Amino acid sequence: MSKPAIPIRATLAVATRPDLWATGVRAALRFRPRRGGRLGPYVAFRLETQYGGGRQERRRAADPADVVAYLEWLRSVGPAGGGRRTR
Repeated sequence: MSKPAIPIRATLAVATRPDLWATGVRAALRFRPRRGGRLGPYVAFRLETQYGGGRQERRRAADPADVVAYLEWLRSVGPAGGGRRTR
């Protein structure tokens, strides 16, 4: 069985922060796995640049503190931030 991209520990860390719930749902929808259960190219790239590119590092799950910090940042940049283009 494959390991989820965002493990239970990270989900629980966000669950204790109601102020991040809406941001977490938006991020989860944006970064949900593609067909076949593979992560989208952006998420795979971000995990590789954060944790390394070796086989063992790719299997490492995102750290809960990193997930919370990312969601705080995403919330701070507002709806137009976080990689979305505005016209």
